[in-house]
Amino acid sequence: MLTRGGAPNTPTARCHPTPGSRSYERRMASMPCKITVIAHVGGAGTWLARLVNSLDAQDLPYDEFEVVFLVPDPGSGVGQRLAELSNRRPNVRVAAMGGNTATLAQEVSGEWVLDLGPELSASKPVLFPQALSRLVDFGTSQDCQAVLGRAVTTTGGAVDDLFVADRPRIEGGMISPGASSQVIVLRRDLAKTLGPDGQQDVAQSLAGAGNVGVLAAYPSLLITPPQQDAAGGSVRVEKSAVEWRYGRVVITVTGSAEDKSAGEVLFGIRQKGSGLEYWLPSSTTSCVDGTFSGTTEIDVRTAALGSPLDEGVWTVAVGVHRAAMGRYVFSPLPPRSMAAGVIDGILVAPTTVDAQFALDIGATRSGIVPRLSPADVDIAESARGTLLTVRLDHLAVDVDSRTSGSLHLDRFPLPAYLVAEEGHARIECFMSGLAGTAELSTRFGSGKPEATGLNLLISPTGIMTVAPTPNKPTSAPTTTPTEARPPVKQSVRAAEASAVVRLRRSVPAPLEPVVKSLARNKVAARVYRALMTGRAARR
Repeated sequence: MLTRGGAPNTPTARCHPTPGSRSYERRMASMPCKITVIAHVGGAGTWLARLVNSLDAQDLPYDEFEVVFLVPDPGSGVGQRLAELSNRRPNVRVAAMGGNTATLAQEVSGEWVLDLGPELSASKPVLFPQALSRLVDFGTSQDCQAVLGRAVTTTGGAVDDLFVADRPRIEGGMISPGASSQVIVLRRDLAKTLGPDGQQDVAQSLAGAGNVGVLAAYPSLLITPPQQDAAGGSVRVEKSAVEWRYGRVVITVTGSAEDKSAGEVLFGIRQKGSGLEYWLPSSTTSCVDGTFSGTTEIDVRTAALGSPLDEGVWTVAVGVHRAAMGRYVFSPLPPRSMAAGVIDGILVAPTTVDAQFALDIGATRSGIVPRLSPADVDIAESARGTLLTVRLDHLAVDVDSRTSGSLHLDRFPLPAYLVAEEGHARIECFMSGLAGTAELSTRFGSGKPEATGLNLLISPTGIMTVAPTPNKPTSAPTTTPTEARPPVKQSVRAAEASAVVRLRRSVPAPLEPVVKSLARNKVAARVYRALMTGRAARR
C-alpha cells in the first residue's frame, strides 16, 4: 500500500527472492516474467492504494509478473510516489502516459499482457488474489492468444452470459462491442502490435484472433462503475427455503421476473467486502411465463472452485437469464432461519446481512452456539477436575472434528472444545472458579463471545450448577431528593468546616494565626476530625 510518504507496506512473505535484494534484481534482469500489468493512473487516492495492495496479495511470485504504471506526469505527486514504490519493487516501473509507447511495448517482458486501459481504470479496478496466476494458467493450458476475464462490479445486479462458465474457445461474434471494458489478456506478440495505449482497438483485434478463451469461474477484477449499469428488468424472490442436507446447505427458491421470456436460473455466492464471487451448481425446476423456480447446494468445503470458502460473510443471490439482453439479472436471497453447522471442522453460522441471507464462514461475526437451557448442560466430577459438557443437538454436523475455543465466566476465559462426533456436537470445558455467580458465554471462531443465557453458580463448598440468566431490570432506579441527600462533596466540605471551627475554638489566642492558616488545609482538617472522632469514641 502507498503511504502518504510513498513507502509501501511490507508485502506478504513468500518463498522467493525478496524485492530489493541483489539476487532478486539479477533474476528480474535475466528472466522474462509470465505477465505484465499495465495500469493507467490519473491521480492518487484510496483506489491506488487498494490496487497496490491487491498486487502485493497475488499468489503469483513477484519475480513472475511486472507492473507498469502509466501516469500523465512522472514528476507529479502521484508520479513521485509511484517512483518511490518502484525503488522498493524491482518489478514495478513508472512511465509517462502518451510517451514513446513503441519503446515501452518492446520493453514489456511478460509472456502475457493485461492492460487496464483508460475505460477500466475509470472503474478503479482491484485484482483478486489469484487473478494473474489463473489467467496465465488458463491461457497457457488452452493455447490461447487472448483470454477474456470476468469483472465483478461493486453494485452487482447482472452478468453477461458469456461469463457464466469457462470457454476454451469462443467465436468472434460472441465478443460484445463493449469488450474494451472487459478484462483482456493478450499474448505479448499480439499486445506489441497494439501498444500500451491501444486497448481501444482490442475488440477489433480479438475478432481476428485465432484462439480466444474465457475465464469465468474465477473473477479477475472488482470494479466500481462510474454509473450503475441498467440490469434490464427486475427479479423478485417470492418464496425460499434453506436447510442442511448431508453437510450441504440446500436452497430452493420460487419467484417472478419482469421479463416473461426469462429462462434458466443461476445462483452465486459472494464474499462481503472483497466482492469475490463464485457460481454455484444450479438446477432450474421450472420457468414459465415469467415465473421461475430453482435449487442449489452449497458445500462450504468445495464451493471455492474445489477449495473451502475463505473466512468471512458470504451472501447468496439468484439470477434469471434474459435471452434478449444476453445476461443474467440477479436478486439477493431474503433472510431465512437455519441452524448453524460444523462441517469437517468448518464453522458455518447462518446470518442476515443487509436484509439478505448469508453464511458466516468461520463464525467471524455470528455465534455458532444457540441460547441454552439448564437441561443442555451436564457437570461431572472426575480425576481430572470438573467437566462441563453442553449438548448442541441442533447443530448440523458432518465429519468428526475438534475445534478449540473458550467458555467465559463473565470476562474470564477458560479453554473449551467444540467436539463433532457421530453426527452430534457438544462443548467440553474443565471448570474452575471461586464461589459466586458468573454469566456464561462462548467463543468459537474469530467473532466476539456470545451469551448462552445461563449463569454458573459455585457454592462455598465448590459445587457447580447452572441456572437461567435473570432478566436485567429495566425500570429506572429511585433517587433521593436533593434536599434530603446533599452531594458528597458538599457534605465533606461541611464536615471539614465544622472541624476547623472546633479547632479554632479550643486553642489559645496566640495560636490563632496558625489555626487560620490550617483552616485552608483540607488534609489538616481531615486529620483533626479523625482525632476528635477517636477521642469521642474513647469517652
